[in-house]
This record gives sequence, structure tokens and C-alpha cells, in this order.
Amino acid sequence: MGTTVLCDLDQFERDVLPSLPPEKLRHIVPMDAVDQAKATLSALFYEGGKKPKDVKEDHIAETVVDKVLNKIAFPSKYKVALSRFKYDSSDPSRAKVDAAIYPADRVPSNEAPDWTHCRFLIEFKKGDTKYDPWNDDESKNVEAERESRAAARAQLIAYARNVFLYQQRTALFTLLIIGDEFRVSRWDRSGVIVTKKVNYGKDPKRLLEVVWHLVQLDEEQQGMDLTATLIERDSKAFKVMDWLACPNSELDMDFEERKRVNVKRPPTPYTHSDPYATEVDPELDPIVPVDDDPRVFRYVREKFRDSLVPGWPRYKLRVGPEGRVFLVGKPIFCSSTMFGRATEGFIAVEARTRRFAFLKDSWRPFYEGVEPEGTYLEMFARDVPEMIVPVVLCHGDVAEQCAFAAVYEADPKRRKKESLEASQANVTRANHGTKRARPEDEQEAADVATPTEGTVGDNGTLRHHIHYRIAVKDVCLPFESFKTTEQLIRLMCDCIQTHHWAFQAKRLLHRDISAGNVLILPRLTASVDADGDETVTWYGVLTDWELAKEVKTDATQEKARQPERTGPWQFMSVAYVGSQCTLPITVADELESFYHVMLFYAVRFLPSSISSVPAFVVEYFDTFQPDGQGGRFCSTAKHHAVRAAGLYVQNKEFCFYNNVGGPNSPLNTLIEKLRLLFDTRYEALSREKKSLQAAVSAAPVSSATASLAPIARARMTRPDSHYPGDSRPKTATMLQSGANGSGSSTADTQVEGLKDHWAVLKYFEDTLDPDTTSVHEWEGTEAVQDMLVGYKPMVILATMNGTSYETGTRNTTGSSAKRQRGSAKAIATSSGTVHSTTGSSVSGALPTTEEDD
Repeated sequence: MGTTVLCDLDQFERDVLPSLPPEKLRHIVPMDAVDQAKATLSALFYEGGKKPKDVKEDHIAETVVDKVLNKIAFPSKYKVALSRFKYDSSDPSRAKVDAAIYPADRVPSNEAPDWTHCRFLIEFKKGDTKYDPWNDDESKNVEAERESRAAARAQLIAYARNVFLYQQRTALFTLLIIGDEFRVSRWDRSGVIVTKKVNYGKDPKRLLEVVWHLVQLDEEQQGMDLTATLIERDSKAFKVMDWLACPNSELDMDFEERKRVNVKRPPTPYTHSDPYATEVDPELDPIVPVDDDPRVFRYVREKFRDSLVPGWPRYKLRVGPEGRVFLVGKPIFCSSTMFGRATEGFIAVEARTRRFAFLKDSWRPFYEGVEPEGTYLEMFARDVPEMIVPVVLCHGDVAEQCAFAAVYEADPKRRKKESLEASQANVTRANHGTKRARPEDEQEAADVATPTEGTVGDNGTLRHHIHYRIAVKDVCLPFESFKTTEQLIRLMCDCIQTHHWAFQAKRLLHRDISAGNVLILPRLTASVDADGDETVTWYGVLTDWELAKEVKTDATQEKARQPERTGPWQFMSVAYVGSQCTLPITVADELESFYHVMLFYAVRFLPSSISSVPAFVVEYFDTFQPDGQGGRFCSTAKHHAVRAAGLYVQNKEFCFYNNVGGPNSPLNTLIEKLRLLFDTRYEALSREKKSLQAAVSAAPVSSATASLAPIARARMTRPDSHYPGDSRPKTATMLQSGANGSGSSTADTQVEGLKDHWAVLKYFEDTLDPDTTSVHEWEGTEAVQDMLVGYKPMVILATMNGTSYETGTRNTTGSSAKRQRGSAKAIATSSGTVHSTTGSSVSGALPTTEEDD
């Protein structure tokens, strides 16, 4: 069923289009406009008024826009503009939607789309079924699978995503005109509601009525987010952003680890130095002084400056119950998907304090028991002081804006006045925005998908999402900023420790361990040296906790789930994927995910025995083995990486080198220990499986770095003190001695160690301990330039398998990749639909905007 909800036009007008107030209902389409349009379209499409003609797409677009739509005297000031052959210079995708409806004072004059100001999109296709993205025949899949039709759908998804990327939106209405027929669509983060085709060539009244209705809606009804305000170029906010983006030697600090920064703080800035003090903006004035260090790490201002891209819109965004205002430019990262959580991250400035912050905008899962990320971060800061987490400034759901498509799909008979308009009246929770209960009796179907999984559950229903924003004081570095092997290990150890404290103190599992959810947080040490300097130290941070879930103390209370993935495919444990994602995620699964994340960064930035990193990443992380029955298992390489046999690349044992070519990196020892530890788990699982099979067969048949030493941490206790007194498991010593080749460590002991964090943390700590790893062993283990270049999974896999791949004619719009037969392997692209080279498609993560269909 995908992400589409199909209905007829009458249903759409009744249940989806917001109602107009009585005074606007009196404005109806003039009959003379209808008659004129009918004559024009009849001449365009039919010979002698009856026989259909083969009309080119360009001719249809020009006639409908110039001779029909723009001939109507719209009751509101709107105009349609064509933009078929030029793209917006600020748009990296270079998308060229055929036409759009704009407010009359915002119509572009350069024949390119203006993604910032368009209100509705119009796409034209030649009158042929092969260009129609959807099926009206209810006996068929509504989302047509033919390549040209899937490409057309991917194109529409890409256009819709572009509007949501440039604008702050809750929804978008679009028109698709296919020859002499048209469809109307409403897009949001849960899916798209689309009408069946209606002929307008013979009777254009329905088409004109829809357009007439749309342009009379107010901004909120049109899908604009009223908690966001577009910043105009000549405004004070725009000028203040430019001013704050300029380098400031007094306030900008070095951020590289081990750098020394004088402890003396400059006076609180901005209160008396605002060059635009004479201009008044009630959302920026008066400046509110903040009693903390006004300095920032230099990269924060640099990233903010980079976000002020010429031609890209800037916004004031309101966050939290108090509506605190933040100024933002282009997001520094954004989800590649149209549907799902659609996360965007901004380097922001709080308007009243002029302080930098990090702002995350997303559409979080909206189910009972699924708490927003800010709730967890506040709880950790309050109750678990050992954890290093970003400082929350404010957070909250945004005006209770819920994605309507999922609501409509769940109850298509619901009247708009009880649903869509209820959201606009901010009574969402009492109406269509009520949190959906977790169906515990149906094996917890509410375990929601991550952004890489799109927005569709395994039972075919659309996911429920609510708009959410959070602003935090700390702006982190991407994890790929690490400089040495020792840093990589230490930062990853920090993240595992954070996971440990969350589990120990709150019984929480993260359930979304991935390369994108580990970050680096630079901070100044609390101690001051004899010269009055503090030292910059980097800490690993585990972020994005909104999919976290409490683990029941009594394991019998933990019910099996439906096959529904949490976390990106690439970093899931072999065991969890092997269960077809039906078993509850455990500590051992998440520890293995950290292992895969560490390998991902290591192979990208550290010298190793791998000759082609892109090919290895595809083989290890993106490839899966189908079982022929719709199931799938991790790649052979990933299996080997957690088993005693070890991982070999081109018949050579996989290992990391130092920078002079020797296999002496301390990372090799750590990986070896972790691999053997995980192997004991899989041996135990194998024994359990055989035991269960034996029991079933006997039962009646049933129908059912650098030359510097590692940095010592003073800010967090190390693993030995995680278990004060005698509380640490007695098997720790056995494990340690067994790993070193002495003692009598047993497999059961090691498996027990994976039920908590102590075994893995012990190995990380041993590696970082100067008594175990000498200073000289870290020499020559610095990071190098990213080797994950040329990363095109489908092309690389084709080369590896000796098969040919042909992509659809996407160009700038995108389409689904053509599936080829002949290989037993399949690939799960980074965040996307899983394409099988055996000719079948395995539903799962949705990789890119174009694939979100």
C-alpha cells in the first residue's frame, strides 16, 4: 500500500479540503469562465470535439496555464507561473516543476520555480497511462510499479520534498494533469492523499472549482506553518543574522582537542553593541542578558555562517510552550525522505539572547509511551549526572500539528470539521490528534520506524507523526571529525558509557544506534592550569533518544513485536536481523550496533587492508541475503565480523594499519576481543536454537594517533567504578584472563557479560589504559582523508556481481532503479527501499526522496 491513500474527488472535497467560510462560499467560478475554458480545452484535446488528439506535454502546460487558469479572475490575488526549463540557482537538486500557483506579489520573473513562495504545485504529463503514478483500479496496487510510472511518482515526491525543505510546512496541495485528466493530492509527513482521475477536457468545471477553492483558503489551511515566520531581506532579523555570522576574535575559541583557552571570560556581549539597536523588532528586543560564558567554539559560528546561503530562506521558528524565537538559515542536515520523521538540524540564534544553539525540527512518532527526545535529555541531566548530554533550552510539540494522512487513512469517513480543522483550532488531541495506543495485544505494533524506514508499518497502515522542535545549548561536531585512532576508541567508549548509564539508571534501550546518532561534544575542562588556561576535551555523545523504550524488569513482560524495524538496517545486529526483526532489542544487540558503527568510521578514515572502501561498505553494510521466502539476513561479511572465523578481505585477514603500513594498530586488538565476545553469543544462540528444535521434534505436532598518550577522563567514572564494592560481576576477572589466553573463562560467562555493558567497556578501557597500550603503539595511527568516495551502492554491487544495472531516467527528478534478475544478493541502500537483484523488492527502509513512493 505504500504511502498513498486513494479516494474519489467528491470524498476529497468533502473530507480533505478545508471548508471555506460562508462569505467565501458565495464566490463561485463564473460560468462564462467555465464555458471559455471548455472551448479552449476541447480544441486542444479533441478533433471535431470528439476524437482525442496526441497532444505534447509542453502544449498542454502552456494552454492550461496561460489560456485557462490565468484567464480566471481569481477571487484572491494569485497567479500561475510556468517553470519548465529553468531551476532555482539555490536549489542543489536543480528541480524544475512544470508550474506553481503563487501570491500575485511573489510570482517569479525568471521562469524558474521559486520554492520559497509557491503555494501549490502543478505537474503536467502527456495523456498516457505510462506516466500516471497511481492506479485507480482497486484490484491493483495503488502505487503503480511500472518503471515510467514509478519514476513519475518519484518526481512528484521530490518536488513535494523540495517545498517542505524550503518552506516551513504542515501540508501541501498539488495538481497532477495527465492529458485531459487530473488528480488532486495533499501531502504531509505521513503520506499522500490522492484523488482518482477526473476528465477536465470535456468539462473543466471540477478542475476550476478545485483551484478556485484552494486559492481562497487561508495560509494555515493551505499548509503553511504559522509558528514560522519568513525573514525578509530588509528586516532587522536578517541583518542581525549577518552580523552574528561575522568572525569575532574576542568570543570565538579554538575547538581542537588539547587546545588551551584562557579562563578569563569577556564581558557579556551584544547588550550594548547591537549595531541595529535603533531598529525595533519585538521578537528581538530588548536583548535578554544570559549569565554564562558568552564565548563559542569557532566552528559554531562558522557553521552558522555557512548556513546563510544566498537565495535560501531564513526563518524565525518558535520552540516550546513559551514560543521562544530562534533565527535559522539553511539546515546543516536534513532527512533525504519526504515521509517519516523528516528531521532537520539548524545552527540557530535565539532572538532575545543572541546566543547560538542547535535546533532540531522533526515529526516525531505520535503514540502512547513514545516520549519526545527533550523529555529524556532533561531526565538524564536531572537524574543521571554521570551522563554527558546536551543542555536542553526548550522543547515541545509544535501547535499540536499532526500529519493528517495517517488519520484520514485510519478513518476515511471522518468529517473534516472533526479532524483537519480541529487541528487548526488547536484541539488536536481531543480530535484527530489523539495519541494512538500501543496495541499490546497485537505485539506492540507501535514500535515506530526511523526516518530511514519511511512511514509505513508492516500491517500496511501509515505512521502517526506530530511536529516537534527542540533547542539545545550545545552544538556538536560530526563524529567523522575525530583525528586519531585513540580518539575514535575513546569517543565510542563515551557513547557506550552513556548507553550504560541510561540502562542502569532508567532501564532504557536507545533502539536507534547508528552512525548519525553519535556526535562529538567539545567542552572546556573544569580545572585551570598554572597559566590560567582551560583545556578543550572532546566527548562522545549518543543522541536522538526519541525511539528509546524502557525494558521490563521481568523479561516475561516483554512481548515479541511484529516485524518492524527500529534503527537503520546497516547497523542492526546480526541476531536482530536474523530474527526478521521480531524479537525485542537487547543490550547485546545495541552493543553490537556500536561495534558496527565503530567499524564504519574506522574503515572510512583509518588505513586498513581494504583496497576499496566503497565496495567494502556496500558488501558489509548495504548488502543482505534473501532467504527466498521474503525474509532477509545480514551480509556474509557482517556475519564473519562477529564470528570467531573472522573477516577476510580479498583472501587477506582484515586489519588496520598504522601510517607506515604495519598492522600494529591497537584497534586490531580491540576488534579481535569484541569479535570473540560476540561469537560466544552466537554460539549460545545456536545451542538454544538446536535445543528448541530438538524439543519441538520430540513433542506432538502442533499447528502454531598520534605520539600523545590517551587522554585520561576525570569527568566520568571508568568501568571499574561502575560496580562499587562487590557489586561488579565476579566473572569480570575470568573474562579478562580468558581474553588474554589464560584462565578458564567460559562462553556462558562472556554471554552474561553482554547482558550488561561491563564486558565491552572493559575491553575499551584496557585498550585506552597506558599500562596496556603504550604511548608508542598509538604513533602513526592518525586519521586520513575520508576514503568513502564514489559511494554508489547499486553501481558498485553491479560490478561486484557481474550484473548490469540501469537506473530510471531521473536526472534531477529521480526515479526508482530498474530491478535486474540474476543475482542471489540484494542491497539495502542507505536509508532506502531495498532493491533486490533477483527481481523482487524487499520492503523496508526508504533510502532517498525519490524512493519514498
